Amino acid sequence: MKKNLLIYIIFFFSFSFANANEKIAFIDIDFLLTQSKAGKSVLSDLDKLNKKNISDLKSQEQKLIKEREELDKLKNISSQEDINIKIQAFKKKIEQFNKQKVDLSSKFNNKRDEETLALLQKINPIISDYMEKNQITLIFDKKNIYIAKSELDITKPILEIVNSKVK
Repeated sequence: MKKNLLIYIIFFFSFSFANANEKIAFIDIDFLLTQSKAGKSVLSDLDKLNKKNISDLKSQEQKLIKEREELDKLKNISSQEDINIKIQAFKKKIEQFNKQKVDLSSKFNNKRDEETLALLQKINPIISDYMEKNQITLIFDKKNIYIAKSELDITKPILEIVNSKVK
């Protein structure tokens, strides 16, 4: 029994001190994506696309509003059959408009995800190389850390490297 206890104690202490010299760091990926030159370029392009989509949709919406006002004016003048036909056509236009809004939103989200993934694929090898050069064993994302020493933050050096290597 004492022999087993001695083996457990030696086993426990040998593993508890073995990993004490591992180097750990953290990085703010969101900051890299928004503040790097490449990230700012991607965000600028996405912002332009989003503004264009919104502008197009507002223009179409204004046309639909004017058409609705014209239909309201025709209610007193035209026959009920003509009004019903025009209302059905108008409802189809509204359905198409709503479908177009959903499609544009979906396409924009897909493009944003693709661009973000492409940028991350360019940044990941830089981070891996930095890890090897600085003998870092583990890197956490800053948003998943409750509290840590600021010396463990490698965001700024990585940002400088990303700005110099990724266009």
